[in-house]
Amino acid sequence: MLKALLFSKQILSVADQILLSLANLVASYLLLTAVGVEIFGLYSFLMVVCNLISGSFGSTLHGQMTLRIAGKRERIIQASFLSTFLLYVCIFGMFAALVAMALAIPHAIPYFEGNKRAIAAAGVFAFLLSLFDLFRKYAYVKARQDISLMSTVVYFVLLISGMLLVELEESSALWTIFIIFCVSKTVALSVNYLCIAALFTARRMSLSARMRLLATYWSQGQFSFLGMLTSWVQNQGITPFLMVVAGPLIVGYFNLARLLTVPVTVVNTGLINAALPRLRETFNKEGLEAVARNVSALTQVNMGLSALYFTTLAVCHYTGLLDRIFPDYQNAVVFLLLWSVVAMTLLYRSWLTQQYAVAMKFRFLLMVGIVSATITYVFIALLYFTTQNYYMVPVAVWLGETVLIIMLMRQRSRVLVV
Repeated sequence: MLKALLFSKQILSVADQILLSLANLVASYLLLTAVGVEIFGLYSFLMVVCNLISGSFGSTLHGQMTLRIAGKRERIIQASFLSTFLLYVCIFGMFAALVAMALAIPHAIPYFEGNKRAIAAAGVFAFLLSLFDLFRKYAYVKARQDISLMSTVVYFVLLISGMLLVELEESSALWTIFIIFCVSKTVALSVNYLCIAALFTARRMSLSARMRLLATYWSQGQFSFLGMLTSWVQNQGITPFLMVVAGPLIVGYFNLARLLTVPVTVVNTGLINAALPRLRETFNKEGLEAVARNVSALTQVNMGLSALYFTTLAVCHYTGLLDRIFPDYQNAVVFLLLWSVVAMTLLYRSWLTQQYAVAMKFRFLLMVGIVSATITYVFIALLYFTTQNYYMVPVAVWLGETVLIIMLMRQRSRVLVV
């Protein structure tokens, strides 16, 4: 499977993910250098929330669609895509109404009282971000990664051009950058002619059939969603935790460190997105033993690429290059060292979970994830609140992830047979 992945157009999905994340990386860097670490911390908090919203729909709707239509007939694929799109729009609309009511309450959101229009713009971006993910997953199922990549290229060019052409002022930087994000995403979505055509030509399901589809998605999606939420709390939840206990400046230093580890996550996500539909087909045809072999090969490649990246990052650190590129870099060094270890651990764990995901063992993933997240926050309580040391937070995450890996490895043989 690895050879087929590397020497076919499946590799385009890795390039797609790399370019997509590179766009966010460059935009984050331009914002950081333009308005400083504190505004960057506020921006990072909003982006974490946007990714939570996108991940929620990805686990309950988009991801379930991918697993259920892979390898099916064209008519079923298109009809399911259209119905998933309509379900997404309706559910997000209800969610947006709740957010609008929250924004109407004075002092409801600390640190953002003067930036409520930025929150509104971030909400629109969250909608477009998740819609972009839906379009991309449909393109992957259709094995048209080239169209998804084309859409991402348009997004990248527009986003970076907008960031370079528009002058960011501290008082309006958050609102401005999310408007640029929204415009870029909208245009990028509009050039994905494969998905646009499918929305107009697909056979419509009846309302009752659409509700049954939603129930089908939710039957497994609920476990996938809770698993995603558990993982988000365990990993991404650090940002809102630090926002509460320390404020946006510390959040900015922490996310500067995470920014430098993004390439590892990018390649990992790209490989998983490319491999998941094929792994599901392998599971249906050959069973879990074949899936385990493929996952093992992909994990080794990914770990090797990540080790090479961190070696390069270490060279840039010791030569002083990172000091010249990133403002206040020295204040983020300890966070960077700790999160590099966490990133490698997360990478390994993410591949372990794919074997269970393709077998749709979401209940099992949820249970072990809850245990791991609980352990993580017990460690946070013990380490942070006894030392008042911010660096103990990523240490606690690493401990929780290590426990999760041990649980997955010990149970792998038994669970994969079930």
